[in-house]
Amino acid sequence: IGDYIMSQRDYDTQTIHADTAAFTDWGIDVHHPEGYWVRGNDCIHVYQGRRTSIPYRTLYSKNIANLFMAGRCHSATHIAMGGTRVMRPMCATGQAVGTAAAVATAHNTTPRGVYQNYIGELQQALLRDGCYLVGVKNAAQADLALTTEATASSWAKGAKPANAINGWNRVVGDNRNAWAPDPKADGTPWIAFKLAKPAAVAELRVTAEKQNADFHVEAMIDGAWKTVAKSAGNRARRSVLRFDPVTTGAIRLVADSAKPPMALCEVRIYAAKAGR
Repeated sequence: IGDYIMSQRDYDTQTIHADTAAFTDWGIDVHHPEGYWVRGNDCIHVYQGRRTSIPYRTLYSKNIANLFMAGRCHSATHIAMGGTRVMRPMCATGQAVGTAAAVATAHNTTPRGVYQNYIGELQQALLRDGCYLVGVKNAAQADLALTTEATASSWAKGAKPANAINGWNRVVGDNRNAWAPDPKADGTPWIAFKLAKPAAVAELRVTAEKQNADFHVEAMIDGAWKTVAKSAGNRARRSVLRFDPVTTGAIRLVADSAKPPMALCEVRIYAAKAGR
């Protein structure tokens, strides 16, 4: 049992916890105890598709000071567990606990101490590593992209370049939260970011809307675009590109393939060592 016990109410009210550390959209999936032998409906499955917040307080013990509880051990009622027990949300709670353990170690505190004093740091670390947290936006001071001016070769309706730096790395409701080029536009698609001031850039973290297209990264150096990194063959949603630091005032991502089309939910830009 943790400081919070997740229950059906979390699904009913769609509570967005201030300490959200993971989410489930599986919905509540409860099986009949007779299983295969039951006559009639053997499963109740409701709320599917709703993103329900899993609070950090369910991931540590309320009475054992140094105990984290991830996966199916987290603090939830039988009904609530029906929506969190499947692989994706359980992997997410494992990542949250692993990251929280690092935060606790860095600050010489307990799991509860992370909740009391460092929950924002934990959430931003999870977002930096590609997680999605219901109700929590990227606010990392080290992310230079958040203060850039975004432009692009073109954009589709509802997919302006500013979407790639608005703090969200997923579709949220009716908001696509992605930049995508106009499919009718000619030429090679690109999106560029003008930095608030020149910096020694050494890392990009890029999250695609669905799957990555091949692209290369250019930096403006001595008045010309020069290639500093490439992402090819990665069909996951996320790429982390590290390269030798280059002092620049602008970064550009240029598509190298037409399929899948380039569509990006988030681009993060870090100076040397800042994002590592």
